Amino acid sequence: MFDSKKKVPDTLEECYVTDEISYNLWTWAERVELWGKKMAFVLIAIGLTTVVIQILQMAEEYYDEVIVFTSVAVHIFKWGIYVFLEYCAYHMLALLIASLATIVQNTNITSNIALYKEAKGNFKNADTQNVTAEKKDFCGNKAESGYSLLKMAKERNEEDGYWICKSCGRKNNINVYYCNDCGNHK
Repeated sequence: MFDSKKKVPDTLEECYVTDEISYNLWTWAERVELWGKKMAFVLIAIGLTTVVIQILQMAEEYYDEVIVFTSVAVHIFKWGIYVFLEYCAYHMLALLIASLATIVQNTNITSNIALYKEAKGNFKNADTQNVTAEKKDFCGNKAESGYSLLKMAKERNEEDGYWICKSCGRKNNINVYYCNDCGNHK
């Protein structure tokens, strides 16, 4: 199972191909959601049948229409709550399976892109890459001379041991890579 080597993608489009595990998880999520809808309709039919049976029994025993109406309203409300909770349980299970499928799929895509970049020789560590005035940053803006890509992204004050986030202006510890307020990378 784990003996085979991962195939390096030849093109960037191959990095985004859904693998079999993700596909099966998405299929199961759709099936659980569909099963929840079917169960909801079955429970609605059972609930309406029991309400009709209750109406017929109460019509034979009681002659007061207010009691029959109140009892029917209470039973419809109970069955409605039961159907809603049953559907929510299946829906939540489908959401959990779908989130697992998303995590697996995104992890696979990320690893494929990293393999593709490494194979093409485009992969460079942003911490150690030095940018000169002729080069540009990730956004296509002209880079300042002597700054690394991380220093260009956020203002840093290494003498005081903190860096300032350009998005929210918060001072963060120099050892922290993400802003504590907005979550942006330094």
